[in-house]
Amino acid sequence: TSCGRCTASCPIAIPSGEVAISLRALLGREGAGGHTLKERALEWVCRDLPKRAPKAAKLASVGQKMQNRILGFVPDVWKKRMQNPLFSGQGPKTGYTNLYETLKLGRGTLFSPSQLGPDMPCALYFPGCGGALFFDRIGLSCLMLLLKAGFAVIVPPRHLCCGYPLLAAGMETAFEDNLAQNRQYLASMLRELARKGLDCRHLVSACGTCQDSLARLDLRTQFPKLEQKDVAQLVLPLLSKNALPHMPERGSKIVFHTSCHCEWTGLHKIKGRRLMAAAIAGLTGTTVELSQGCCAESGMGAMTSPEIFNILRQRKRKRLAENLAGGYAGPVLVGCPSCKMGIGRCLIDMGRAATPVLHTAEWLAGLVDGEDRRQSFRKKAGETKGEVRIIPFEPDEN
Repeated sequence: TSCGRCTASCPIAIPSGEVAISLRALLGREGAGGHTLKERALEWVCRDLPKRAPKAAKLASVGQKMQNRILGFVPDVWKKRMQNPLFSGQGPKTGYTNLYETLKLGRGTLFSPSQLGPDMPCALYFPGCGGALFFDRIGLSCLMLLLKAGFAVIVPPRHLCCGYPLLAAGMETAFEDNLAQNRQYLASMLRELARKGLDCRHLVSACGTCQDSLARLDLRTQFPKLEQKDVAQLVLPLLSKNALPHMPERGSKIVFHTSCHCEWTGLHKIKGRRLMAAAIAGLTGTTVELSQGCCAESGMGAMTSPEIFNILRQRKRKRLAENLAGGYAGPVLVGCPSCKMGIGRCLIDMGRAATPVLHTAEWLAGLVDGEDRRQSFRKKAGETKGEVRIIPFEPDEN
């Protein structure tokens, strides 16, 4: 219930999500959380989050590859007896190289499509764990789309976690400490941009869960003009059809999985996903079919509470089978990095591992710059350094 959709549809607006989180925190304080190993791991990461989170992500990437190889030799009879997906089947792979290494952020963190001018809009991009550590391709795609839309973009030079896994795990104190550190760090970045003459009015991310935590920062008390948005929500109205040379066939079907946390901000949580699908359809001329239901990943929930999430995954597989019926050969779009893993796990279980699962930012970036966008954009970024790293993009005239 923590995503807030219950509140959005409740006629008397009972804050079910906040109640559930408070109860979870109470259990944690009483030592009755039930997931001691997960809590210990999160406590270890929190002691030096900017350094330890990237190391933990690399360890998880290597571990997943090893698990997939080892499980290939385990008899199916044994795997069927296992409840935890860590032992019952192969899982989706995550990236090993993170966004900070890919972009070589030590060379500079401010990117621009052209020479900076007083009228150039500016955005602070918060990649989070999904877009920075597990899938750097999402972070690269977001940066590419923002530059294509004409924005100067600044990326935090060190890793910042939104902290929502701590909140969901009942670690309320650790979450508040992380929130205070993020608030101070991001505020200092915004003030530094102002000193350079840049008016940064957008705080963007590409994850509904990150959006939830970023809203709790309440940065608008210090920066009244700052707007928080999803990357696709910001750039879709600014992209023109002429800017998408790799447009899909008009009228073709696209399956879009709706995450629990609404990807877009400032909208009704139930209507937001429909408006997002309508925006994608309006730009690309495709027919977007919504795939309802939780992906059953929930961060670490699939591993720590399989008795709950296996049921949700079974439901989701049935819905995906309906969405992908009729020989559908396109991708499954998601708006959340965690959902990219969850839908990938569902498709592996269904024997459809070859079906691509793409974040909306990845898909839109592919329409702009083709399938080799990561390699070409990485090369462009690698050739730049300095206080302002200029990566030429012709902004759309829309």
